[in-house]
Amino acid sequence: SRGPSGVLCMCPVHVDVTTASLSIRPDGAFCCFSSACSLRGWSFVDLAVQAGGLDRRAALELVRQHGLVEQADRTSRPARPGQVEPVRLGQYRVRDWDDPQGTTELAARDFLVRRRRIPVSILAEYQIGVDRKQDLVVMPQLDPVQDRLVCAGIATRAIANKDYRIASWPANRYLFGRHLLGTDAAKPIVLLEGQLDAMVVRSAGYESLALYGAGLKLAQVEALRELHRPLVLFLDNDHAGIRATTAWLGRLGPGRCRVVVEFFGVKDAGDMTTDQVRHAVEATVPGLDNIEQAWRSTRLTRLNQVTH
Repeated sequence: SRGPSGVLCMCPVHVDVTTASLSIRPDGAFCCFSSACSLRGWSFVDLAVQAGGLDRRAALELVRQHGLVEQADRTSRPARPGQVEPVRLGQYRVRDWDDPQGTTELAARDFLVRRRRIPVSILAEYQIGVDRKQDLVVMPQLDPVQDRLVCAGIATRAIANKDYRIASWPANRYLFGRHLLGTDAAKPIVLLEGQLDAMVVRSAGYESLALYGAGLKLAQVEALRELHRPLVLFLDNDHAGIRATTAWLGRLGPGRCRVVVEFFGVKDAGDMTTDQVRHAVEATVPGLDNIEQAWRSTRLTRLNQVTH
């Protein structure tokens, strides 16, 4: 269908069958509204790259050949500092975590605030929302773009268990919570596997980033190198977390990283109290110098106690 606001058509990425879910504005801005797809961007060039599989040079040539707009005009969508453009967040936004409305918001508040001990101010900082249809906590990936915040992707978590559903981003440079980092170059950044872990650590007073799992992503490594900040590896207290810590140390450089080895008998930061998180971060060991000995005396001993 066509109209003054643009075109609504079938999405070529997740292959619409019955519902036209891809909206394209006349200036090239586009967004797929399907929960199974993360196709979105600000120009016909981006659309040709993501949906057509072209490189940027070929996409730019195609756009110019057809006389299309190369870049969408964003001036009609002003965003005040600290706010997020409603690209995909509007339907998930929680107006007030102190006064939740509906059963899903109440359950999410109980899960996040009472059980996970995350303050409501932290939930507001991360723009945490809920999917009322599927009873999910929604954790948007936000990144600074031209001094503004845009929604680049969505990750959800079931309230009652650890069923994660993560939308795919255009690139793997994303680090959950990057838009909240300060400018103090001497202040360390704590790296964790999960988003809830990152929020718990931030509520304890530290700057934190989530890696979306333990897997080593080279694009994330490059993004972390660009930050020029000391790092603290606070990955999970299991075999996968130990292997991942070694891999991250090898890529980032042991001289730049400190490692958490005291887990108080639990699996990750999300299961710790605020005082335990602070003690764990303050009691880190440097690089590869003492890491094997520290793991052997604390982390692996506790892991064996849990697994056996």
